[in-house]
This record gives sequence, C-alpha cells and structure tokens, in this order.
Amino acid sequence: MRFSRIITFMSIKNEGFHPCTTCKFHKPQYYTAFESPLSDCQAVGERNVITGEINYVSVSQCRMYECGMNGKLYEPEPHVLSKKIKHAVVRYLPYALPLLVYACLIYSICIQL
Repeated sequence: MRFSRIITFMSIKNEGFHPCTTCKFHKPQYYTAFESPLSDCQAVGERNVITGEINYVSVSQCRMYECGMNGKLYEPEPHVLSKKIKHAVVRYLPYALPLLVYACLIYSICIQL
C-alpha cells in the first residue's frame, strides 16, 4: 500500500505587511476588541475648529486611503503588550467591579457568622 504525498500551496494575501495593532498610532475603542477595524488611527485626523476636538479615522479607512497596504505611516509600538493589558482592564472593569463588591460583601457576611 502506497501513501502519496499531498502538496498544498497556500496563498496568503498581505503576508508581508505590518498589522495596525502593532503601530504606535493604533488607538482601540474600549467597547470593541483590541484588533477591531473600528479602532482609530491617530496618525490621520481632522481638528474641529470650534471645539478643538480631533476626530480620527478608523484603521480600516486609514489603511485603505492614507497609509496604504504597505503601511507608509507605520511606526512600531514599543509596548504592545502593556497597551493590550490596559485595553482589557478598561474594557472589562465595569463587569468585574460589581463582582468584586459582591464578593467582598459575601466575605464580610461570612466573617460575622
């Protein structure tokens, strides 16, 4: 019985490009995932002349129209892991805080018994 080799060729597009999540201009929205295309790119924006607030474009729009697929505005973020941890803490803190308070309340009741 012979075993034949199956050779598969993978064709992955955009393999050599840097992801936006490792760029220092990537600013995730705290109500979405860190890797969401709804995140903002702080390299491209427009200042409101009345309020002074800066409105940034999404990373998907920036990558399509400003930065390009090769990422010409890309600058590496030196602390990507700490940025991801901060995003996770801020995103899930509203859910974790009531549980923490509830656990402290249950603990104080158990101590009194």
